[in-house]
Amino acid sequence: MRRSGFVLPASSYPSSDDLIRHNPILREAFQEISDELAAETREEIKNVLRLLRPHAATGFSKARFGSPHDGGYVLLEDFQGIDTAFSLGVEQNAAWDVDVAERGLTVYQFDHTVDAPITDHARLVFARKRISPEAGAESESLSSLIRQHDRRNTNPNILLKIDIENDEWAVFDRTPPEILSRFSQIVGEFHYFEGLSDIRCRRLFTRVLTKLADVFAVVHVHANNCAASSNVAAFVFPNVLEITFANRGIYSFSETDEIFPGPLDAPNDPSRPDLHLGSFRF
Repeated sequence: MRRSGFVLPASSYPSSDDLIRHNPILREAFQEISDELAAETREEIKNVLRLLRPHAATGFSKARFGSPHDGGYVLLEDFQGIDTAFSLGVEQNAAWDVDVAERGLTVYQFDHTVDAPITDHARLVFARKRISPEAGAESESLSSLIRQHDRRNTNPNILLKIDIENDEWAVFDRTPPEILSRFSQIVGEFHYFEGLSDIRCRRLFTRVLTKLADVFAVVHVHANNCAASSNVAAFVFPNVLEITFANRGIYSFSETDEIFPGPLDAPNDPSRPDLHLGSFRF
């Protein structure tokens, strides 16, 4: 019902902050809501991180490939039946590609930010293309690459290295599990973990890491110390992680007490200390 008489100007009404500050009942109610949301957020983040719990691959050791610092990655030292590797994101460092090529693999390199291959090697094949969720005239997708190079053996013949500066989340989100299962191992950088504070990012990370966990087990983690760490819901967490996944259809896994970083690891930036992850269990 409309009332006659004068109306207080908007500036005369107490703000919501003032109402909460001076009303103990409201203050207590809002604090309870805040605490519940914080606890819910913290549990969601823990569930994401639990998808990255490392395991040991039974009967297989690990080795480092590529640069001694940035651009080096740890893999299971197993190339049986593997004749192809994809190196997605090269920039100015092809050390991993060369190391893997020396094992007899043909390495297909993709980077839309580089005009020409930076290393001349008979087993390196470079294309100036972007890696996207869908293939196009100037891009490839994981699905399109698998269609071109998968030999359709019982076990996969392809190894994947990926470092595409945040695009990995959209690419993996749109790639069907049956395509992902055609990689023996996946190693690469996963960026923007500070996004765990955003519910949209948490949902995206959960979808992607759940999909990967269904097909692969994590066998190695390392924090990139070129990036910062973030404090999200009382979790101090590196913004960029290097993660190695091994295919559950090929390997058997067991619990591990391994501490990260380990003897195969090195700081990406050698002028700064490496970031301690401990056992990486949440």
